[in-house]
Amino acid sequence: MSRPHAYRYKFVCFMCNYGTYLPVEIRAHIFGHTGEKPYKCLLCSYASTRNFHLIAHMCVHSGEKPFKCSYCSFACARQSNLLVHIKGKHQ
Repeated sequence: MSRPHAYRYKFVCFMCNYGTYLPVEIRAHIFGHTGEKPYKCLLCSYASTRNFHLIAHMCVHSGEKPFKCSYCSFACARQSNLLVHIKGKHQ
């Protein structure tokens, strides 16, 4: 297996050929190898390798739907769901 160029990336995975400039990305990537999910929901059994996934998950418990469609009354908890909605319904 070839390793990424050591001077091309600031952080390189010691288990595979993944490299990145962002420490948060290499940390989450290594969690994928180890199976560790350090970001845990206090209200259910959900756990994630990334903090922003946990933050998005918390909308499930709060009922918050911050992403609103500008064409209709649709609202959702995740931006990706809004983009799918707009593409499927309004384009």
